[in-house]
Amino acid sequence: MGSLLFRGREGGEFEKAADCAVALGGQRGAAFLGDFDADGLLDVFAVSENPCRIWQNRGAGKFEETMVQSGEIEHVYNGKGISGNTCDFNSDGRQDVFVAYADREPQLFFNRDFRSFGHAHEVDLAESGRLPETHRGIQAGLVADLDGDGAQDMAVVAPGGDVWVIRRDRGDPPLSCRAVLPLGEGYPGPLSVTAWDDDVCLGAWNVVAGGSAALFGKAEGGLLRLKWRFPGGQEQSREVEVLKPIRVELPMGEKAKP
Repeated sequence: MGSLLFRGREGGEFEKAADCAVALGGQRGAAFLGDFDADGLLDVFAVSENPCRIWQNRGAGKFEETMVQSGEIEHVYNGKGISGNTCDFNSDGRQDVFVAYADREPQLFFNRDFRSFGHAHEVDLAESGRLPETHRGIQAGLVADLDGDGAQDMAVVAPGGDVWVIRRDRGDPPLSCRAVLPLGEGYPGPLSVTAWDDDVCLGAWNVVAGGSAALFGKAEGGLLRLKWRFPGGQEQSREVEVLKPIRVELPMGEKAKP
């Protein structure tokens, strides 16, 4: 079975539901968004008791399952995935994947580019023997910048309920731009934000006020151009210089009409 897609319209309304190919693939699972091929369109990553799936966004509400073209992750993922999230744990500007399992340690997969994922052996909890409390699986977890230093950390909830945080510490803070929507009376999101390094797109992130942000890592200091468009408006852009981890508040835009 697939799913239903409610395409958004201006004013906070939605079109009638349309059939969509995106499916989890098992009784228990979850899905999250990411632009894994950096084409400016949000794709869907699905985990479940069966093999995980990457649904590539082809535009116009059409999605194609492309896991067979996505590198090591197809073979390393062992099923029983319960959740995950999109991240950039190595700060290279490509969107990576964190996967949580019900019966084993979580895993990280780095994006080689063009939606090809490799197994991140250097930070694999099973291979290092670090945090044995997670060897029977976890209840929940995520990768995010939890201490505000520009580097993304890992947090997991062990089977017994203990919460563990593994901080990433690589010396100098990695270069990155974090774009957010401010809380207030303006548009609360979701808002798709992309960044461009010269003529190279670093992908799209889904941004919500007070919630998810866009994170664009950069290997070397320099300029990035952020682009976004509020519902019913024209495309906007802003050039930012990234010489350290920076946080950028996007203009609030008009509040969507009820």
